[in-house]
Amino acid sequence: MAPVSPFRPAAHSATDSYRVGGHQVSYELLSTLKQASSRTGVDFAYLVAQAGQESGFKADAQAKSSSARGLFQFIDSTWLETVRDHGARHGLADFAQKITTGSDGRPHVNDPDARREILALRDDPRIASAMAAEYARSNQQVLAREFGVDVKKVDLYLGHFLGPGGATKFLGALKENPTQSAAALLPDAASANKGVFYGTDGNPRTLGEIYAFFNAKLDSRSQGLETVPLDGQSSALAANAPYGNSAVQAQLDEQRRLVDQSMKMMAMEMLQKIMLGNKNRMMGLGSPKSSFDSSES
Repeated sequence: MAPVSPFRPAAHSATDSYRVGGHQVSYELLSTLKQASSRTGVDFAYLVAQAGQESGFKADAQAKSSSARGLFQFIDSTWLETVRDHGARHGLADFAQKITTGSDGRPHVNDPDARREILALRDDPRIASAMAAEYARSNQQVLAREFGVDVKKVDLYLGHFLGPGGATKFLGALKENPTQSAAALLPDAASANKGVFYGTDGNPRTLGEIYAFFNAKLDSRSQGLETVPLDGQSSALAANAPYGNSAVQAQLDEQRRLVDQSMKMMAMEMLQKIMLGNKNRMMGLGSPKSSFDSSES
């Protein structure tokens, strides 16, 4: 059996960074976003663009006009709902079980300390990325069922920005009449996001204008991503490590992969020898000689 190669972390460190979407973004964060994409099937470029648009890649960003916080600017209620629905898949089962649905349909946590602890998870880039990807996947399914077409990045972003119900209403109206006022259609969202729904002159923007605005923003937020050498190899920083665990787990996973690979190679070699031996016996040639057999020297 060939010796198992020692684990070698990818040639990147937390200090490495790349220019993406007008920001200097660490390789560690990009690797974390890549991991969330791989685990959920949500487009990697979309997650990068969303993080850039929402927080400028700042893990502890806090909105001034709402409870939105973290890399993806989850408001309190949406964060609690997402952890409740998807947290168990990412090692957050204990937290998810503490979140119930009240008679008002909103998420509740009875213990105030537990509620604060769950909301504080928004500041963890790995957990925030996982939940953002899960939320995007849920929205993608809703929008795909509603419109029966491939969901674009900007459609997904509207699902995050307006919620799945608001995005469905927005996109349906956009299809019918893109020149209508977005503020008239979604007055509550417009009140909370005046900079989006109204121009600098104070006039309300149309659905088409807002759609084009976000589409351009998302494209710009992922510019430069093609230069980042994320090749899918295991990294001690993030790739293939469970959420909330350290690089030690990544090392263990890599060792297991190498052992599995070696075992498969041994099995293939043994199978080839057996098949060759059977063939030679059928032809009356006897057992195959080893290349190291010195009997004919």
